[in-house]
Amino acid sequence: MKIMFADILLDPKKIGTRVLDFDALQALTIEAISNSKLADEHGTILDGRALTVETEKGAAEGHFNLTLHGHLLERAQKIISGGDGQHTNNPKDYIICKHWSGGIMTCLKREFAAKAKTIKLIIQTKDAYLRDPDLDEEKASGNKVKLDKIYKEKARIERENPTHVVVWVVASAADGKMPMGTLIRNLAGYNEDALKWSADEIRARIKEAYEAERSWCVVADEEV
Repeated sequence: MKIMFADILLDPKKIGTRVLDFDALQALTIEAISNSKLADEHGTILDGRALTVETEKGAAEGHFNLTLHGHLLERAQKIISGGDGQHTNNPKDYIICKHWSGGIMTCLKREFAAKAKTIKLIIQTKDAYLRDPDLDEEKASGNKVKLDKIYKEKARIERENPTHVVVWVVASAADGKMPMGTLIRNLAGYNEDALKWSADEIRARIKEAYEAERSWCVVADEEV
């Protein structure tokens, strides 16, 4: 088994969840996948002591989530900085950041990140990652900068030939629900799984995101 991380995770300055030690997370991910006894990427396996392995309804083939519990969660909390903190009443606690997708957003400074209660690893097999919408050359047609980035990332993955790619890490002190901005972006067609959600699922996710944003704010490193 060989684990790699999507290029989007490797940026040392982050908005939201930040990985502090990639070597340690790589070892933890290998252990988690091995302990799950996951024969393939389908179905749901629950181990109350260590992790939950799940494939969301309608998920793309080769895509699954690992939610860490117990000793795996405790280890992950030491090597991953949480992605959110509770809102304050002081404007000086906030910074304006440009998200990697191009949008401008207001975030709490990293120092206000709360200890993550939920940590989820979003994982894809190599083949699933290479066909992810974010690496779709046709969608990026006309954008030379984005196309060059896609070509470079695909070449890196083909060269290193991993079995799995950690495409995202969600570490939340709230409830681990998807942020509203990410949710809207996914629904706009930038996530293969989101295209398969039903109307009821979309309404439920929007309600969860709205309630979370009333109390919690995404954190970011300064000068992102």
